[in-house]
Amino acid sequence: MGRMVRDTNLESRAARLRLSARGKPYYRAIESGCHVGYRKGKRGGKWVVRALVGDDRYKVETIGTADDVSDADGVRVLSWRLCHVAEQRT
Repeated sequence: MGRMVRDTNLESRAARLRLSARGKPYYRAIESGCHVGYRKGKRGGKWVVRALVGDDRYKVETIGTADDVSDADGVRVLSWRLCHVAEQRT
């Protein structure tokens, strides 16, 4: 049985700025077995998507750069809203 994911507020730059830089992403549940994550680095972050593939194993894929430093362009740099839409298409 999977563990509960502690949802993290990832929706705004200000909320992400308060997070500590770390290698492990902060996750927000979208639906059971599917999460959008934010991996914060020293100079901004990356958006990742995580999907349950079975036996408590997940597939994690980076989908773009977060709009922490640059404004979102919908291609390389994604906002929370654009990240959430991109995740739903995968």
